[in-house]
Amino acid sequence: MTNDLFLQWLGERTRGSWELFKAAHTWLFAQNSAMNRNLRPTWTAYLLASLGHIEVDWRDGKWSVTAPTIAGLPSAGATAVLIGARPRILVERFDRYTSPDRTSDLIASTYTPPGAPTSIYVQYESAEAVTELAARIGAGFEPEPAQRLSTLLPSLESLVDSARTATEPPRGYSAEWLDPNVLNWVEAVKTSRPGLYRYRGYGFDQFRYYDGATWREIDRDLGVWAALSRTRRDLITFEREEVNGTLIVPFVGRLPLLHARAAVLCSGLPPSNVVHGWIRYVNVPSSIASRIARSLGQSLDATGSGAMNG
Repeated sequence: MTNDLFLQWLGERTRGSWELFKAAHTWLFAQNSAMNRNLRPTWTAYLLASLGHIEVDWRDGKWSVTAPTIAGLPSAGATAVLIGARPRILVERFDRYTSPDRTSDLIASTYTPPGAPTSIYVQYESAEAVTELAARIGAGFEPEPAQRLSTLLPSLESLVDSARTATEPPRGYSAEWLDPNVLNWVEAVKTSRPGLYRYRGYGFDQFRYYDGATWREIDRDLGVWAALSRTRRDLITFEREEVNGTLIVPFVGRLPLLHARAAVLCSGLPPSNVVHGWIRYVNVPSSIASRIARSLGQSLDATGSGAMNG
């Protein structure tokens, strides 16, 4: 309920500063359980962005909701999930036009995953029926967004090269270096080693990637995979199932947002953390899993054992 209320509030506001996001998150989640009180707003923002509900500009400290969209799921039997802004009037229209006494071509259902807003699904008889529904509620319809997004993912090298160069690390921050061999942050006694550095101080953590010659300001998740690529270890596992499968990555190496959204839009469900620090993205076709891994400079381990035992 708390996550749904927060998403509804975001949909009514449409956009704002990170300070506004954080203040509203702290106030709303503090009204509930102790577990919610300890929930970091940065993690909530990552989940909501992965689910396609919001966009976050970390550099400028801004957020905005995405346009409401009915997004088709791959290999899911003509099933789609509602993503993007979710103001009350839109949900009321969705419920009205999918009610059994109104139509037999659409069947709505919901599922509330732990720690995330309710996923709202619709099964449809034809593309015409779901396209008409989208128009009636003021949303768009995308039949295969996960497949399309996965084909557009750029290479890790090009993403790093496009990051802004930095003349020097920020001052007044404590520095940590990501040890890619143990997947953990350690105190940075010196900053001459190539890799990813985290600078912790007032406001956002800042991240810099050093390739041995050039410093770059970089997104945290992209920087992690750039650092991990130096070890030449394959850390993305794919567990095949009867239909599609589960993509598994280390918690410290959660997928960058574009990659995460391609994975999440296969199910409409947020990534879930499991034992020993691994994150699972469910119902991912092997073709999409392979594109995500390839974009991050990884060879996909489809045995279901390599990364988690490494």
